[in-house]
Amino acid sequence: TGERNIRNYQQIFSSMLGRLWRPTSNLNAQVLFRSRTFHKTGSLSVSFEKYKVHSNVYTPNNDDSKLDFKAESYAKTKKIISKDPRKLSQNIFKPVAGTPLWYGSQYRTEDSKKLWQYPLTGADIAEIDKALEELEKLQVEIVQVTKELFPLPNLSKKLEQIRKVLLEGAGFFVIKGLPVYRYTRRQAAIAYWGIGTYMGVPVPQNKAGHLLGHVKDIGMDPKDPITRIYTTSARQPYHTDFSDIVGLLCLRTAKSGGTSSIASSYAVYNELLKIDPNHIRLLSEPMYYDRKGEIPEGKGPYFKIAVFHLNEQGELFTHHSPDFIWSAQERFPEIPRLTEEQKNALNTLQKVPRENGIALDMELEPGDIQWLNNHTILHSRTAYEDHQDFDKRRHLLRLWLATLDGKELPKTFQEGYPTIELGKPRMGIYVPGATLCAPLEASL
Repeated sequence: TGERNIRNYQQIFSSMLGRLWRPTSNLNAQVLFRSRTFHKTGSLSVSFEKYKVHSNVYTPNNDDSKLDFKAESYAKTKKIISKDPRKLSQNIFKPVAGTPLWYGSQYRTEDSKKLWQYPLTGADIAEIDKALEELEKLQVEIVQVTKELFPLPNLSKKLEQIRKVLLEGAGFFVIKGLPVYRYTRRQAAIAYWGIGTYMGVPVPQNKAGHLLGHVKDIGMDPKDPITRIYTTSARQPYHTDFSDIVGLLCLRTAKSGGTSSIASSYAVYNELLKIDPNHIRLLSEPMYYDRKGEIPEGKGPYFKIAVFHLNEQGELFTHHSPDFIWSAQERFPEIPRLTEEQKNALNTLQKVPRENGIALDMELEPGDIQWLNNHTILHSRTAYEDHQDFDKRRHLLRLWLATLDGKELPKTFQEGYPTIELGKPRMGIYVPGATLCAPLEASL
């Protein structure tokens, strides 16, 4: 057919493949052409392989090594490839495994609660009280409290075990029985902060530089796209926070509602893969996030990041805050619109924990401290009805913690944060001019 036509076929094929594949590091797979063989009959044979994935991606003729592309079958081949991205997804994405993979049914019995709950003993509380008493003599600011200034000689051993569960195990734990009913607000905050120093280093949670956050309805409008949902009583969808670990100390409960629900992101990933591998493909591609006006130095008002990230060891890291995605769509007309497939994938992710037995619900009581690994656990909260008296409203203290000795984060996290470097207070929300502080009451 002539060399010119053969070059045309090559361009057509490359164009087809280019539209189908937009290789990114978070896919953990790229198509690389290894060789091209041009035949005088007008066919083009292309051998290809996936980078770091040692099996071929997809061939319409089920050949394991090459794709024969003929000019007269161009339309048919194009239809097969463009119509069947799921077959590609089935071969690229495999189920994940490891200790962060669990289902709610494993932890709902009374016996299994021993695996993720620890009631503080009288001796534990005595150690906390003593540390509080010594700190009150020093009159230091809460943000100055370190592990060294909050010694817990025996309880620290249990806290180290809990931390290991967070980083290497199921990824969640609840400490019960901190006596907040007899502590002042400052004492409760210091006790919580002091315990938190054994888990990680606090990082700021908003543009005001709050290292100690307050999850409380302060009258913000949940329908306003710039609102941070934790300042309202609205339902929070399954999400992760912008830190390695998130901790919540319950001070007061709502009049009704406000149930906490958590889910293994490993289990969610696997169930989505069963439902439709295309969901995983779409959620492994970057989406735009609104920073909601909390813009770090040198960054823009929005950034791109995927929901699912696999590292070279096959470990899954999850980064998901759906209200930040929807907000970006509403506030920034210049960014690409989500496709119907992307919207469906995002909505299905929200349904999977509840419909597939993954979710573990818990009613946090005053004095309970919930710890979660944000990279392996999705968490949500039901809407709630609160008390009219502001001082009696549902109120949780929150810590975002960086683990200086944790795991390396995928490089795909870099765009979202000033630093993701191991050994530094990574992630969080750092805004120029903000003074790091630990307020004792909820505010913006």
